[in-house]
Amino acid sequence: MPILGSFGSASAKGFGQTRGGFGPYNIQYLIVAGAGGSGGTGGGGAGGFRTIASKSVEVDYGTTYPVTVGTGGNQANGNNSVFNGVTSAGGGRGGSGSPSYGPQLNGGSGGGGGGSAQYINQYSAAGNGNTPPVTPPQGNNGGPGGGGGPHGGGGGGGGAGQSGASTPPSGYTHQVGGNGSPSTISGSDVTYAGGGGGTGGPGGGPGAGGTGGGGTGPSNQDGTDGLGGGGGANGSIGGDGVVIIRRLTKSSDSDSGTVTTSGDDTIHTFSADGTYVA
Repeated sequence: MPILGSFGSASAKGFGQTRGGFGPYNIQYLIVAGAGGSGGTGGGGAGGFRTIASKSVEVDYGTTYPVTVGTGGNQANGNNSVFNGVTSAGGGRGGSGSPSYGPQLNGGSGGGGGGSAQYINQYSAAGNGNTPPVTPPQGNNGGPGGGGGPHGGGGGGGGAGQSGASTPPSGYTHQVGGNGSPSTISGSDVTYAGGGGGTGGPGGGPGAGGTGGGGTGPSNQDGTDGLGGGGGANGSIGGDGVVIIRRLTKSSDSDSGTVTTSGDDTIHTFSADGTYVA
């Protein structure tokens, strides 16, 4: 049953009146989807980034909640991550820098939009971020590539916090991926869902600050798993997503996922499909 919102704190429901001495309680979550890969010069878009800033969503102790963690795309869009009815969309793939790919010169749309590639004077469109649209937005647009040289420079993939950078229409340069967004839900300040860098000329644009962005240059580096970063160029794979759930330790005895603690809270991290038993 999807969680539709908070209906009061766990203490208001009365601990000690249900199974095992526990009652309903509230959680905080972060859901990052798999990022888009790149088949050519455009950077892959970051996986969608959706979170809430406080423990404001109610779950029922002992209830099972499926968790889906999206994998990064291999020259394709990334895959969705889902927790109890809340979906983060996979990132859009980066555009391919060859005329034989036709419409694949365009960046794919998704949580973060893929950067487009361009070939000589054939122009293409970057992918749209926040697709499908949600509020607040789960990602930003990719950047358009350039049309110079035998292969135009690729635009950067869109990140959770910023659009991918654009290449001038006649440019033979590379562009960086858009910045991701920070979260402290894991107990540390981590930036998730940076866009992948585009390539062109002798090098490549970096992903977003090394925080989940794609690889640089022609080395075909992949995105960073768990951070939802976009793939770099030349056939790289986008980073896998992550789902993190945080609760007060006293609220439950759940041992789902990878369990860590921070102060009074327990944190459950899922880097692959699983089940959260509240």
